[in-house]
Amino acid sequence: MLARARVTDRARQGLVVGLSIWWKKLAPDGKNANELTSQRLTDLGRAPVFYDCLVEVEAWHEVDETLAAAS
Repeated sequence: MLARARVTDRARQGLVVGLSIWWKKLAPDGKNANELTSQRLTDLGRAPVFYDCLVEVEAWHEVDETLAAAS
């Protein structure tokens, strides 16, 4: 899944915060943050296990197709 991010110092280092709720049907690839979480339930209380999940964040630079074809 690709997502646009804004890096600030408002959250502690190493933490990714997903603000608000984005509908899957409105996303370009039909996915939202719920794709990252399990559908399992906890063993104690049968509650959702969406407390946290591991993600990898890296910079992505769009490549101009004409420059890529020339190299």
